[in-house]
Amino acid sequence: MYIAYLDESGSFGDTRVLAIAGYAARAIEWARLEVAWKRMLRRIGVATFHMRECLHRRGAFEGRTAEDSKEALTQVVDVILSHDVHGIGAAVLLRDLGEVIVGRAREEVGEPWHLCFRHVVKEVSERLDRLPRDQWVAFVCDLQDQFAREAQRIYLRINSTPNWPNRNQLGSLTFGSRHEEVGLQVADVLAYETFKHLDDRLYADRRIRRSLERLSSGRPFYGEFYDREALLRLAYRWDFNAS
Repeated sequence: MYIAYLDESGSFGDTRVLAIAGYAARAIEWARLEVAWKRMLRRIGVATFHMRECLHRRGAFEGRTAEDSKEALTQVVDVILSHDVHGIGAAVLLRDLGEVIVGRAREEVGEPWHLCFRHVVKEVSERLDRLPRDQWVAFVCDLQDQFAREAQRIYLRINSTPNWPNRNQLGSLTFGSRHEEVGLQVADVLAYETFKHLDDRLYADRRIRRSLERLSSGRPFYGEFYDREALLRLAYRWDFNAS
């Protein structure tokens, strides 16, 4: 059994990018990672890890120094890189989505969260060819009440689509909290790094963050970035299929 843990970044506030990302691995590998993760949490002195709290020194990191946060993130990345996990993700430029995907196409695509979620499921599905046919993957997402019902509908639709790749190997879809699921804390790291990288690259012209550089060079990552060009292709395909 494989498990894919997914989290989002950018769905609240005045953001320009929304990203969903996380990691997929065998269940036994997640069990090993959880042991190492909890040991790391004890070393840095927090009960759960949240990227925004760490980087902005809020919540569990309130009162810490910038050096403390940097060291904590280094240890977090060390744990991820020491385990056999594969990164998956998708991100969309919200302004371009609003301008390009309109009318009936927008009804079909849904909210930005659903567009990214659908793509992540597709990325995982296409790579199930590498697994024995009796292996399957379960998805666990960070709990977002406003998206969960539609995500369940999309997932059921995927499972009933005859030509969806390896659909018979798609297992359950559940929603949880990072306070209870270590895998969601791990997913939060990549979701935030994906969001921040795209936002910085497009709007601030900043170099890649060191933590993302380490993550992307040390572990595989499969994903999609929906900019204006990619969204135009998506709109064309939807119009063609609907005609």
